[in-house]
Amino acid sequence: MESEGVTLVRSRSPTEPVGLLKRDKSRLKLIAWYVIVQCIIVFAGVATVLHCVWKPDDGIYELEILSRIMYLYDTNACGKTRSLRQIQDLSLSNETFGLNIIPIKNKHVSLNVVAKLSGQTRTYVKFSLGLHVFWFLSAILLRLLIGIKNMKLMKIVLKVFRFITTSAVIFDVCMAIVYIADIQQSLTKAMIIRHSGWGMIPRQINDPDEFGGWVPIMAATVWLRCGIFFFFNIYLVTFVKKVMQKIRGKEVKSRISKLCNVPFPDADYNQKLNENSLHYRAGEYDKF
Repeated sequence: MESEGVTLVRSRSPTEPVGLLKRDKSRLKLIAWYVIVQCIIVFAGVATVLHCVWKPDDGIYELEILSRIMYLYDTNACGKTRSLRQIQDLSLSNETFGLNIIPIKNKHVSLNVVAKLSGQTRTYVKFSLGLHVFWFLSAILLRLLIGIKNMKLMKIVLKVFRFITTSAVIFDVCMAIVYIADIQQSLTKAMIIRHSGWGMIPRQINDPDEFGGWVPIMAATVWLRCGIFFFFNIYLVTFVKKVMQKIRGKEVKSRISKLCNVPFPDADYNQKLNENSLHYRAGEYDKF
């Protein structure tokens, strides 16, 4: 009995993933614009610190003045000694009045305000500026390449954006911890002024012995972006990770579909026949 003829149909190879989902594209656009606006706000704030805008004499409220003194106004970088040049005209006499002592050298008196915490803040702000520059550029790159069909390039852009966003979140947490630790130097308002190097209490400060720890608490809150934006930045990291997993899932599914639908190879008639062996067509023994 002759066997019935069997018709074999060669399956088409599935196509590669050509882009992101429409919903993911719209969310990534909003995320890119959110990061761009956030970086611009940070740039403006950093510019006010580096250009010495926060002069303590221009403050109105107590906490505002204390914040300027403790963190925002670096007297060394902003040239505080320029207003004290008239003291350089003061000289000390070398007269010993017959006593057996070494005379004092005639040197000009120099006076300077040492502001360690504000100097550290200026350094942290500069580092934050550099980090936000890279974050800003990665957000612009993400916004420009959202519609690209090359998923390999898109994965690289998403990895870079996610890495910089994670670095910004970790940096904010570290800075918040550093500034919270400054409470031990600001238990009172007078301690803030003393540790900041100021020799006198401004007239706007009513009770120098009052608790001044609100200043580092406010600074830590600012570094955490008031909490709301900080948690939203954490959401950015998780969302970008999910998008990358979707791209990876599409690639794996495409590879599996191709391997499971391998076209039937043509028979090879050049093999020598042997009654004691079984021959396969070329390609049928390949491992998937």
